[in-house]
Amino acid sequence: MFTRSIAQHPVGIFDDHLDIGNPKLKGDANYDENTQTYNLAGGGYNIWFNRDEFHFVYKKLSGDLFSPQIFDLPEILLAQPGIARSAG
Repeated sequence: MFTRSIAQHPVGIFDDHLDIGNPKLKGDANYDENTQTYNLAGGGYNIWFNRDEFHFVYKKLSGDLFSPQIFDLPEILLAQPGIARSAG
């Protein structure tokens, strides 16, 4: 029997964070308990074209979900924040 172990890197309330695809600049995430803010950094390719490359934080949830969102983005970047959900 083969098992695969995946390292978990929890940050704040999130279970883990990781790069999707193979971005040239690897991403990172941290949580500041004093200011209660998350800081995400990452590089990648525009998700609207031929490939997906970005940094992603996630938390597995079940049941009903209420998710208020506030994004404070640097003005010079073309960041595209959002929330993704899937069934199953």
